[in-house]
Amino acid sequence: MTRRVKTGVSLPEDIIRLLDEYMELTGARSRSKILSDAVLNFVNERLWLRTNRNIMGVLIVIYNEKRGETVKKLLDIQHEYLDNISATLHIHATHDKCLEVILIKGESTRILRLLGDMQNIVGVEYTKFVPFTEI
Repeated sequence: MTRRVKTGVSLPEDIIRLLDEYMELTGARSRSKILSDAVLNFVNERLWLRTNRNIMGVLIVIYNEKRGETVKKLLDIQHEYLDNISATLHIHATHDKCLEVILIKGESTRILRLLGDMQNIVGVEYTKFVPFTEI
């Protein structure tokens, strides 16, 4: 068994509430185990992108469009990766929140950089890349 290392993580209160609600519904007893599984899933989804190959997939981005220059920065990045972005679907989910579904193709190492660039924008609240084929 792998040795566990204690670490501290700051999370928004609403995420803790959702986590606690999930634990109550499922009878789960360990936040640490749930967070460990979530982090492992997150890292595994992205680490396979290290191997340079041509891939296609969908990037889901949820962001607060009222926060700073979020929209401008998202558009700047999308223009920077024009050769990788095939299509974008934009949905106004609420008054403040938007959802974008972006069809992406290209070298996996470049896609990984695009994901990192999106995640680093203040106002971006959630990203998920779903690969669906190697091209």
